[in-house]
Amino acid sequence: MAKKKASKVNAAQAIRDYDAAHPGTSPKKVAEDLKKQGIDINGQYVSTIRSNAKRNGGKTRKAGRPVKKAAGTVKRGRPPRSVKPSAAAKSTPFDALLQLQQLTAELGGYQQTREALDLLETVANK
Repeated sequence: MAKKKASKVNAAQAIRDYDAAHPGTSPKKVAEDLKKQGIDINGQYVSTIRSNAKRNGGKTRKAGRPVKKAAGTVKRGRPPRSVKPSAAAKSTPFDALLQLQQLTAELGGYQQTREALDLLETVANK
């Protein structure tokens, strides 16, 4: 595969420089002015470069280095695997039965546990 000739002018950088010198200029006007300087681009490319600069907070990508996300951005999709489930999600019916057995022993037996549950039901319904 033949190599492309190295471009002496970086079109994206030329757009950023032009925007710094002439803020608020329309993409079509930027493309026309840069064509006069010998940089062949269109208005859509200017809009794309501006949009990417806005999205990345004005940071440009350097070879091999990812662009850092702007503060406050939310990553969409599944949560990372390192998120641990809550204690309630870990609990199984068997674990709940073991806890009930311990509570019954603390209250003094089945009859006392039944009375405590009845009292709790009465209080909760009022």
